[in-house]
Amino acid sequence: MRFELQQIAVCFFVIIFLLCPLVLLLASCAFAQEQPFKFEHITIADGLSENKINCITKDKLGYMWFGTENGLNRFDGYAIKSWRWQQGNPTALLTNNIKFK
Repeated sequence: MRFELQQIAVCFFVIIFLLCPLVLLLASCAFAQEQPFKFEHITIADGLSENKINCITKDKLGYMWFGTENGLNRFDGYAIKSWRWQQGNPTALLTNNIKFK
């Protein structure tokens, strides 16, 4: 009787602590999908107001926003639109040095 309990305990240990993690590991590998990243270098040649970026954020519409010392830039995946301070324009940026907080 004691030998049977030891066999049951060993089988339980093997199933719980060795086979279950192995099955979970194999299952996670089988269903994992690698999603490639798309990365582009954007420079002043592409329309960025300056190459040095102070801050980056992405809004809920998917636009990427870049704050530089020479204005605010919005990238839609195709083109860059820039906003800068303009003397005498009350609707322009207050400064060209953009830093998000």
